[in-house]
This record gives sequence, structure tokens and C-alpha cells, in this order.
Amino acid sequence: MVHARALLTGTDEGAVDYVEADVRDPAGIVAALGATSVDLHEPVGLVLSAVLQEFPDRQAHDVAGKLIAALAPGSCVVLSHHTADPVDDTSRSMLAQVTVNRGLPLWLRTWDQVAVFLAGLDLIGPGLVSTVRWRPDSADGRPDEREAMCWAAVARLP
Repeated sequence: MVHARALLTGTDEGAVDYVEADVRDPAGIVAALGATSVDLHEPVGLVLSAVLQEFPDRQAHDVAGKLIAALAPGSCVVLSHHTADPVDDTSRSMLAQVTVNRGLPLWLRTWDQVAVFLAGLDLIGPGLVSTVRWRPDSADGRPDEREAMCWAAVARLP
């Protein structure tokens, strides 16, 4: 929030605004945005980075659905989500340990389950892929796809 406040002066590219809100109340977020410079009738960006994995299915779909439904055509959604699909035992073990260390549940989802959050949106290349595939040209020293534990996508509302 400190960084958001520092950006409030805006830039030549446009204004920056934010709300301090609880993602468990997506309707409250949308309502709070009405008191800011964010115009939800114009295209905006929504970032759901490692957020939906914090909720069980019904709540995750409610959060994503309500926030996306409030966006104007042309808006973009950035989504990342830890996966239930890692193919190596090391990745599975690491994710299990993250859950234990946090003391909070972590709802891992398969590629198919994550794709549902973006249903009806136009995926921007490379689509819903392992985070490793987002910059394949700079993969030196990076893990291969079997080691990635997160799906990521950028999608545009038609």
C-alpha cells in the first residue's frame, strides 16, 4: 500500500489509484473503486497473482467472477495460481511444506481448474502456461517446466 500511495500522483501514461479492501468481499472492492479515479467503464487491469489459491472452490469462483464481471470490455486480467500438477516429487514436497509452514490451507488446482477462472476471456500468448514458459528466451539457469509450480496467464475481456 505504501508503494501505491507513492504512485498516486499519476504519470503521463495515466492515473494510479487503489483501495485497501478485503478480497473476500469483491462487491465491496467494486463499490470502493467508485470513490477513486478508476473508471470501470473503461478498460483497466486486474491482477489476481497468487490470490485465488487462498480460497476453496466456491469462494475462489465468487471472488474471480464478481471482480471480472465488473470490468469493461478490453480490460485485462493477470492470473497466477499454484498448481496441483507438478510432475516431480520435489515440487510436490515443496508445495506441501509451504502449506504446513503457513499454517493456512493452500488450494492447489490443476490446469483445467485454473482455466475455468478465465473462461470466456481471450488469452494473450503464450496463454495459460507454466510460469517458466513466459520468458522461454531467457531460460538460462531457470527451472524447466517440470519444476514449475505455478500456472500464469494474461487474458483480455472481449
